[in-house]
Amino acid sequence: MSERYQRLFELDKNMYVVGSPVVISAGAITKDNETGRVFIQLKIKNISDKTIKAVIASFSGYDVQKNNIGEKIVYEYLDLNCNFNEEIGAKIPVFLNNAGTRSFSADNIKIIFCDDTSYEADFSQAVSIPEIKELNANYDEDQIYQIKKQFGINCRYLPQKYRDLFICSCGAINHSEKCFSCGNSIIEMISVDPKVLKKDGIYNKALDEFSKGKKENCKKAIEYFESIIDWKDSNTKIDECNAKIQEIIIAEEKAEAERKRKAEEARIAAEKKKALYKKTAIIGGPIVAALIAFIMVIIQESIT
Repeated sequence: MSERYQRLFELDKNMYVVGSPVVISAGAITKDNETGRVFIQLKIKNISDKTIKAVIASFSGYDVQKNNIGEKIVYEYLDLNCNFNEEIGAKIPVFLNNAGTRSFSADNIKIIFCDDTSYEADFSQAVSIPEIKELNANYDEDQIYQIKKQFGINCRYLPQKYRDLFICSCGAINHSEKCFSCGNSIIEMISVDPKVLKKDGIYNKALDEFSKGKKENCKKAIEYFESIIDWKDSNTKIDECNAKIQEIIIAEEKAEAERKRKAEEARIAAEKKKALYKKTAIIGGPIVAALIAFIMVIIQESIT
């Protein structure tokens, strides 16, 4: 049995024109195989710092041979409250009159903000923003560790400058160099020195291991510091790690000595208790026997 919905066409991801407060994150034409109707779904992302209350989008449709079907498709997305980095339209089907439509292009998008200002963008010349790659495309484990340490754990992507856009490591697309989502400077992210990142990453890994305060962690920290011996105060930190290890060893020896002392005290107490039970048995045994004999005599006399 075939599936009810069939995907007929997809727009390129993240379509954008310079100056636009929105990006078309995705778009598609789908066919309902039960009814035969086709519909457009558009996913529009707000990349401005203002809240959007309405979007009016117009499209051109094309048949299977890429001929314009002549139908002007307009749809109004109303009663919105779309903030920065939020998306609208993904679950809204825009049904088409011509069931032979097999592709489309966005022509014009008008955005109305909650402050009643508006912006109209001509998307007929829109291009796709270059694919955003993950950090491991350019950086190793130590460098990524430092990036997350320096700019936050939400960093996942390579930051980049594209036309009038600043794309943050957290994934947010901005019009300014300071990310409106995470607050980081995207220019600072882009301009980091990979060699410095590497050494700082190892250095901070070492500090994190040292802060755990255990002997094995201190040994691991020493390995890290030794690999960047000339970086910052790594040499001094090695001495601190060794001192901490000696401190832990002394504490462990004291704890072991205390454990043995308590175990010996418990053994002695157990021996004394055992001896007391034995002595009580030796003394009490004859007394109990005599008492039983006395009771037996009394019982015998009573019977007689």
